[in-house]
Amino acid sequence: MKPYVDAEYYSDGSIKCVRQYRTEVDADDIPNFHCTHTEYYESGRVKLKYHYLNIFAHGECIDYYENGQIKKQKNYIGGK
Repeated sequence: MKPYVDAEYYSDGSIKCVRQYRTEVDADDIPNFHCTHTEYYESGRVKLKYHYLNIFAHGECIDYYENGQIKKQKNYIGGK
C-alpha cells in the first residue's frame, strides 16, 4: 500500500489536522499500519503530534500550548 495523506480544515480554510498513513510488512509477512497525526490551532501553530502503530499510540507523542511550549510529552510502546 502506498503512503497517503488525509487532512481536515477549519471553516476559514486553514489546516486543522493532517494524518499521514503507510503500511509496512514485517519479517513474518504481517502488515503494520503506521500513522502520524498532527493537529493545529486556528493560529496555525502545532497543537499535537502523535505517532501510531496499528491502532495504538507508539513512539513520541507531544501536546503543545498555543505559544509553542510543550504541554505534555510521552513515549509509547504499543499504547502504553
